[in-house]
Amino acid sequence: MAGSSRIRMVGWTFLGWTLVGLTYTVAMVGSGRLRHQELSWGVALGINLSSAYLWMMLFPVVAWVARRAGYEARQWKRALAVHLPTYLILALLHHVVWFSAYWQWGSPSYIKQVKLATVLRLAMPWRLHDDLVLYGLQLLTLYVWHHARKGETERQARLEVEARLAISKLQTLRMQLQPHFLFNTLNALSGLVGEDPARAKTMIARLGHFLRLTLEDQEGAEAPLREELYLLEAYLDIQRLRFDDRLTFQVNVAGDLQQAQVPHLLLQPLVENALQHGLARRPGPGTLVLRADRHGNLLRLEVEDDGVGLPEPCSEGVGLTNTRARLRARYGSVAGLTLQRGALGGVLARVELPLEEA
Repeated sequence: MAGSSRIRMVGWTFLGWTLVGLTYTVAMVGSGRLRHQELSWGVALGINLSSAYLWMMLFPVVAWVARRAGYEARQWKRALAVHLPTYLILALLHHVVWFSAYWQWGSPSYIKQVKLATVLRLAMPWRLHDDLVLYGLQLLTLYVWHHARKGETERQARLEVEARLAISKLQTLRMQLQPHFLFNTLNALSGLVGEDPARAKTMIARLGHFLRLTLEDQEGAEAPLREELYLLEAYLDIQRLRFDDRLTFQVNVAGDLQQAQVPHLLLQPLVENALQHGLARRPGPGTLVLRADRHGNLLRLEVEDDGVGLPEPCSEGVGLTNTRARLRARYGSVAGLTLQRGALGGVLARVELPLEEA
């Protein structure tokens, strides 16, 4: 990755100095025609491209000096004290090297066999002026590039902090679910201890199994839907004992959605809400249906029961409030949770979130 980035940087640098040389070529040919001094494009290109490429070779020196001088506005005095002598040294070096090379190998129609010392002396004022412009252009490019990188680094750091805060919030919200669920389960367990000790012992064993599964992935903010279904089955093992096997659980999930990513422990509070507020208040057996399907770019999860339906007025407890907060913290306004009357006569809880696969 670093090698390709370096190659791109060299390519852009070469292109930039080529454009500088072409710009000066056009200006030289145009000014020559205004003075009725015809200059061929080949000669003009040779002069200006070779000059630009020589500055390109000196550019690493300018970049090194700029880093040493600093890019902050409050350091302008130091920067001026460093860049002024650097400019003069590099400009004189460029002037002597380029004119010496061109005098030796360049177009005789342009130099016209004038002595090298004379060429250097006569051309120095306007060459120093042009080199000052080019040196300033290099500094401007370096300053813009530095502050653009600095801004991008600060933006990435800010996004990383925001992401960490979001993850921390998600983990805090998720950890609130476990005490809430545990309280409800222990409350049901306390009624079984005196009535049916054998069932209470089995429930304790299944509760331990379920808690062990939830603790195995404490750090994970998300999990494949397949794993959530496995975790949900362990939770329902506990609830079947509570409901004395009056509970029927149906799962309708397409195979290609098994790897869809969902927030960890997303389904458990929805199912718990259906059991506690819908099916527990209904005499006789009850049915709980879980569906998952694709809705455009969204994953739609539905938990429906055939219980007593939505109460009036309808107030949401810790589980649903927590689930809404987790969805909002993770996905923003893209995801949501809705409650409505279901086709089975009970409540239909529907969650929609972006479809992401592991």
